[in-house]
Amino acid sequence: MSKKISIALVLFFLLTLNVFASSGVVFSDLDYDDPSEEAIINLQESSVVDGYPDGTFKSLNKINRAEFLKIVVGSVFDEAEGANCFSDVKDEWFAKYVCFAKEQNIVDGYSDGTFKPADNINFAEASKIISKAFGLAETEDSEIWYKNFVEAIAEKNAIPFSISDLDKKIYRGEMAELVWRLKEDITD
Repeated sequence: MSKKISIALVLFFLLTLNVFASSGVVFSDLDYDDPSEEAIINLQESSVVDGYPDGTFKSLNKINRAEFLKIVVGSVFDEAEGANCFSDVKDEWFAKYVCFAKEQNIVDGYSDGTFKPADNINFAEASKIISKAFGLAETEDSEIWYKNFVEAIAEKNAIPFSISDLDKKIYRGEMAELVWRLKEDITD
């Protein structure tokens, strides 16, 4: 290989590396073929999601109620604060998001006075939270509590294709799709 070609390849490699590094998108586990890649990158670039301290996003991990609420509140509101709003929400990292959402009438919690922040969230629950936060639907249907919320999201074409039923637990990538589509008001 000639010296000119070697230098050109090294320069190309360095420029490519520099462009990738300067984009700020560095989830080491995010594959180009991940169906939620564009949504995840967009939410990361707009500082809605951070990922984990090890540099991963884990798009195929289920998301719990606290994580989901933090991302929804962070995508709609500039600031959140609060504490001690449910018997199981005191002053943990997620308390300000949960308590703010309760104050804004986005979440109600359970009849026993808990929020159950560590429980994985299903699509029906997620649809209520996200619909209320984005102002799509405010009230429950008298017969099927989640109907208005799901329909409001469906009208915006924001339901990821991977959502197969209402009890399905939401993955982090699906959460990114839901939030991103609504945030960008995508109607494809």
